[in-house]
Amino acid sequence: MLLCDLLSAWGYDAVVAADGVEGLALFERGAYDVVLTDFAMPNVTGLDVVAAVRDRDPSVAVILFTAFMGELHGEDERLGVTVLRKPLEIEGLRRALRDTLAGSASA
Repeated sequence: MLLCDLLSAWGYDAVVAADGVEGLALFERGAYDVVLTDFAMPNVTGLDVVAAVRDRDPSVAVILFTAFMGELHGEDERLGVTVLRKPLEIEGLRRALRDTLAGSASA
């Protein structure tokens, strides 16, 4: 909810999901420019979310958060996602979101 509030304060129309299952259900029903997801979640991992998003709409930008350092070696390029390490730096998130959306708009 805090992240959703921050995104709203920056002028984005943000929708929050409690977990990956709920997030994917929301994604199926809506149209989104970017998906922000955590890597480590119960039931559905962030990589599962990325795969489902890519299956439905490969043009949607994805930002993946993780506290782990080694598990995504090279996955960001292979999956076409932006990876942000936790703890998140607020300005880093703002920059990544802006750059990711700008990149998807020009694609």
